[in-house]
Amino acid sequence: MKPYTCIIIDDELGAHRVLQNYISKLNEWVCVKQFFNALEAYQFLKEVPVDLIFLDINLPELDGLAFIKMLQHSPQIVITSAYSEYAVDGFDLDVSDYLLKPIRFERFLKATEKAKEALLLKTQREVKVTHIDVKADGQLHRVLLSDVQYMQSIGNYIKIFLTTKNLITHFTTSEMEERLKGTSLIRVHKSFIVNTSYIQHVGEATIEIHKTLIPIGKTYKRYLDSVLPNFLNQN
Repeated sequence: MKPYTCIIIDDELGAHRVLQNYISKLNEWVCVKQFFNALEAYQFLKEVPVDLIFLDINLPELDGLAFIKMLQHSPQIVITSAYSEYAVDGFDLDVSDYLLKPIRFERFLKATEKAKEALLLKTQREVKVTHIDVKADGQLHRVLLSDVQYMQSIGNYIKIFLTTKNLITHFTTSEMEERLKGTSLIRVHKSFIVNTSYIQHVGEATIEIHKTLIPIGKTYKRYLDSVLPNFLNQN
């Protein structure tokens, strides 16, 4: 099973160190990025969805509660704060848990287990996606995901490279990524989604699929290093 992904958003270096240390003790979690302000994290999450956010409330430029309201996707959120008075506001926004600083490891562990249970329930409710319907060349095509080798964005369009032909359809990469959640197709670059079933080789900066070299984006590198071995072992 691939590890769950998380990010840390906190303006204190000490808080980052504590949380990163705790996360490193859990094999089923990987921290893919750390941020000192919420605006940078918001931009990152437009491209790379994660399973869990450890979020401080008192942040420069954009506070944690306002940040939650801006999110387009719905990851699990664990608030990490030195102030208890924000707890009610946090739970009104459906956060998974609320940790008071200084955070004890046993309390942190309880919060991650709670988030994991919620993620498992969400996965169980989702129907396994085997195909997608796309419009291309003026027609509606039913595309089996097992036939998709990779996808490449061209502006607001996606070029789908299939085993027998190629299709161009009107989707952004982020929209397509959202449709493909829970499948063997994962995003590896701002412009590329690959089917892990067709990967022949993974290099330092590229993935090879049928002699085509696909770039690995810098923001995706750490995440891919952790999840690709799990996908490849299943194929």
